[in-house]
Amino acid sequence: MSDLGYFPSLLDGELVYSGAARYSRLIGIEDARIILRLAFGKRSGTINMMLTGGLNKLAAAIPPEYRLTAQALAIEHTVLPYYSPFITTKGHESLWSSLLGGWAPSGYVSVSATRMALPRHSHLNYCPVCAREDGMHGEGAAWRRAHQLPGVYVCSAHDVPLIQSDVRCTGRTRLHTCPEDADAGFPLRCPFTSVAARAIARATNEIMAANQSPIPFRALSAAVRAVLTEAGWRGRSGIKTTEMAEAFGKWLIPADVESDLGWLSFVGRNMWSELWSTAQHIHARHPVRYIMLLAFIGVSPGAFFAQCRDLQRHSPEVAPKVTVFRNAGVTTEVYKERLRVFLAAHAGSTRTQTWRRLGYACCILRHRDPEWLSAALPMPVRRTASSRRRVDWVNRDCEYLGRARTAIEAIRNKSGKPRRLSVYSIYEEMGVSRKMQRFRERLPQTTSCISGALEGNKDWFRRLGRWKFINTTVKSGRMPTLVEWKNHLIPQYSLKPDIRQMLDELYVALSGECVEFFSSRRATAPTSEQQVFK
Repeated sequence: MSDLGYFPSLLDGELVYSGAARYSRLIGIEDARIILRLAFGKRSGTINMMLTGGLNKLAAAIPPEYRLTAQALAIEHTVLPYYSPFITTKGHESLWSSLLGGWAPSGYVSVSATRMALPRHSHLNYCPVCAREDGMHGEGAAWRRAHQLPGVYVCSAHDVPLIQSDVRCTGRTRLHTCPEDADAGFPLRCPFTSVAARAIARATNEIMAANQSPIPFRALSAAVRAVLTEAGWRGRSGIKTTEMAEAFGKWLIPADVESDLGWLSFVGRNMWSELWSTAQHIHARHPVRYIMLLAFIGVSPGAFFAQCRDLQRHSPEVAPKVTVFRNAGVTTEVYKERLRVFLAAHAGSTRTQTWRRLGYACCILRHRDPEWLSAALPMPVRRTASSRRRVDWVNRDCEYLGRARTAIEAIRNKSGKPRRLSVYSIYEEMGVSRKMQRFRERLPQTTSCISGALEGNKDWFRRLGRWKFINTTVKSGRMPTLVEWKNHLIPQYSLKPDIRQMLDELYVALSGECVEFFSSRRATAPTSEQQVFK
């Protein structure tokens, strides 16, 4: 692999994706696939913006004087430290190997499993002050990793609102650099109070800088209980749910936007009484939960992680094992007896009805004694086809045939911008679901009618190109030039040799009709489409 001699030096907290975008602009190559193949050895044109893989190949391609290793790239220029303390050791190893060695999808499962129902940023964000300072170095502004994380709406370094750009946080086929002008986007609307927003941003940045290794769930849970006890929100009877939820809501949510924050449902009882006092958050321990809790109480993430490490070294009595189920004192025989009593009183109940009435008991029995539960539950009942579910496919075919012909004519005679005659466009015009494609063998006449009406590429682009030529002529009062025709009116992806030749011939024919009309009528601008073209 050739060296990336002009690869820019990565700034503090800059994403690897941002460095690749700046390199693409520096050498003047806009095709992202070329950059991804040179830098990461990747053949496709998509890239994970936050967790960019193939860092071993990137570190090998960068000249040695940069002193950038794959490990340093993963720790300092991806969001790996944000997730590391809250995922399992096995998940961390899988994610780490994926970041360094390649693009294995299994490495991203551990991160996706920790996500909660909190809206993530849909577009890349940037701080206008940071972008202006980066632009002074002459290599362009950088996308900072801390600005893209959920719950962060202000810059922790400058305490200014972030600017939302027009670059979506998805796999892209292009590399976009960070703009230096604040007017390139619009201010990100912060749903939190100014105090909470700054505290959450600082706590997020501290977690990224800590680079903490995975922490066992027992230590996390025990540390949370200790933090809540020291803050006075937890006593002998448990967490003070009502008082803490009220105080947290006033601290986090402004009074004028409280009605717009339906996604903050975890502020109530579920967050305090169930999330932190039991083991139910083991399946949803997103970092933002801990960040909001620590920012609210006023405990730094560094002190929290130090307390977790201390609890790991203590005996099990200090960090007791948390049971996954509530009512841990109830024995298995009690749940079995409940199930026996219910089945005796409701002998005709199905398995689904039993689960609906005794779902919690069934869950515990499935965990403790699955063989007994399988033998005790009623046998699954397979529904038989009733007379109401039988379909007369011959009559259905005749009915759909008429609707298909009407839909095809409606699409062809549609005023305004034309619509391509495809299978799904015809289905949509007919008012039927796309699932009808599965029954096309039972509807031979309808399928034959739709197949005969489908447009190929040449027919579609001929009809689309004719409409664009006419529409431009009617609106501007002049005939478009050949350059405008090729660059603006015709989709770039359709410029194949045979289609390009057909469109050139169509342009010549339409130009002749347009010139003939203007010479005969001596008009400066047509008033309607019918006056120009027959």
